[in-house]
Amino acid sequence: MMAVAAFAPSPPAPRIWPQAGPRRALARAIDRLARAVLLCGRIEEAPCMRLTSFSDYALRLLIYAARHPDRLVTIEEAAAAYDISRSHLTKVANVLTRAGFLNSVRGRSGGLELGRDPAVLPLGEVLRVTEPDMAAAECFGPEEIRDPNRPGALDAAIRDALAAFLQVMDHRTLADLLAEEQE
Repeated sequence: MMAVAAFAPSPPAPRIWPQAGPRRALARAIDRLARAVLLCGRIEEAPCMRLTSFSDYALRLLIYAARHPDRLVTIEEAAAAYDISRSHLTKVANVLTRAGFLNSVRGRSGGLELGRDPAVLPLGEVLRVTEPDMAAAECFGPEEIRDPNRPGALDAAIRDALAAFLQVMDHRTLADLLAEEQE
């Protein structure tokens, strides 16, 4: 006689994001609504480029430091301003400091300041540091994980699109973002 296995529903996946504040919950709700609208086809043209949260946080931290050129900013205050995890922002700050985008001052009255003039800090350069693999699809990964059935023309199209994206980001600077905020 064959035993029939009983399948119990799996437990819900643990939440991997920190305790959500009201702003984060609102942002997630807006994101869900925007995706629903896009899927329903109510918006004709909606450009979408997905970056990691690491790059998003990096750009936000650079913007925050650029908004306060007269003083050092702390990770704690930037994390509170953007409702971001302090530990994630610390990792981001370390990468930005090693790349020379930020200067770090240690000590009791220490903090962070921009390491370069915002007018000559291309966003593409920041993204190349924060998205080192920049893999839009497996076609950019190691040879052994590429799909041999995917046409080479598709790989070329994806490569061209990624190059175009980075070219646009290379022509935008941190100063451009600050100017657009003030308009």
